[in-house]
Amino acid sequence: MIRPRASRPVEVVAALAVAAVSLAAPAAAQVKGADMELLGEVRELADRIAVIRQRPFARQPVAVRAPREFRLVAAEARAAAGLPRARLDARGRAWADLGLGGAATPAALRYRLAYDLEGATFDPSGPRLLIDPERLKPTDFFGSEAGEEPAPLLRATGVRPDEPLVAHVLMHLHQHERDAGRATPATTDELLARSAWSEGEANLIAVTYLFRSMGIAGEVLEAGLDPGLVLEGALLPPAADGAGETERRLLEFVYHEGFARAAEAQRAGGWSALEQAIAARHTTRAILHAVDEAAPAPDRLPSPRLDPPPGFTLADTDVLGEHAVGVLIAALSGKDDLGLQAADGWRADGLYRWEPERAGADPDEGITVWATRWAGAQDAGDFEYGLLRGLRARFPDHAAEATGEGRHRLVTPDRVYRIERDGNEVRIRVAPPAIDRRLDAVTSPG
Repeated sequence: MIRPRASRPVEVVAALAVAAVSLAAPAAAQVKGADMELLGEVRELADRIAVIRQRPFARQPVAVRAPREFRLVAAEARAAAGLPRARLDARGRAWADLGLGGAATPAALRYRLAYDLEGATFDPSGPRLLIDPERLKPTDFFGSEAGEEPAPLLRATGVRPDEPLVAHVLMHLHQHERDAGRATPATTDELLARSAWSEGEANLIAVTYLFRSMGIAGEVLEAGLDPGLVLEGALLPPAADGAGETERRLLEFVYHEGFARAAEAQRAGGWSALEQAIAARHTTRAILHAVDEAAPAPDRLPSPRLDPPPGFTLADTDVLGEHAVGVLIAALSGKDDLGLQAADGWRADGLYRWEPERAGADPDEGITVWATRWAGAQDAGDFEYGLLRGLRARFPDHAAEATGEGRHRLVTPDRVYRIERDGNEVRIRVAPPAIDRRLDAVTSPG
């Protein structure tokens, strides 16, 4: 959550912001055959962004007109390049076992992050900017009909309505140049952390560009203005149909916490301080800590302590991270405060998924193990409590029974959940009843 900061009262700055940027531009016909004009406008804007960011682009940007259908395809290709589809599907089945959204949630999250904002998309395969035909319209300057006034935002600030949006996407091009050769995030925690910095920096540029013309950029950022308040929400991803609660909460971290932390780092020491924070903080836990604190050191991945039966193969290994742990417990229990309490003290986790390798076998008949490590036994106990309470809320007709010291079991018609706490580590194993009996005979006394 973005917190207001001292200086001019946040209500005053927010009122200035909303008054200045909630004015809609007049409707206009689709722009056709204006690619060279678009290219020139985007390159001029890139020059202004380079001055704000204090670093030039490596090469002149390329921008083309692209309808929404084309941008959707480009986003799908970008999302698919991150992980093999089979691994992403296996990850979805592990998330479904835990109750973190559903089987399609990991793929949907990557797709929404790849699509980003409505109206303009960065396509790294070019690299290039894909701009909707209705954006950066010539009618911004003179209206859609003879004698009509220019776009209200242009009159108020000297900035065209779509320039901050394009500035956001230009920053993604800048990041692409800066981070060339960096591997695509393989785990959920790394994906959320890197995306938070990426979107936070991009929106920091967009907001700075917009309010600099009014002379209040510093005060807007000092006040911790929510980027969703400007441009009628154009700097946040569209509320797509079918987005579940889990996706929404994960995206909120990326766009809201990412912006707050990027602005905090930039205020503390300029753009170089932001770059240092990006380079040092690779987990959601590190981002959730204040930028003036030392970045928490990474911990080793906890062992699943499982020997799968013959015929099973490890299909995916994921790390959820502190933020997603809180989202999971809050979603299961319906208690946001319980989610925050349960996630506090997170040090590491590993989400493992084994599936049958026999051709034609049902992948849903797989095994999920989530191994977590905590700062101490008390933190592990708080997580165990939150997890058990969440499972009871998720399966109200199935009681979780104690099976030994630090052990619990919850049985549903198609899954057996086993929770084991050992010192500062907690593991949950999920398997179909028949598979659970085979595993239990080897790995559990009861």
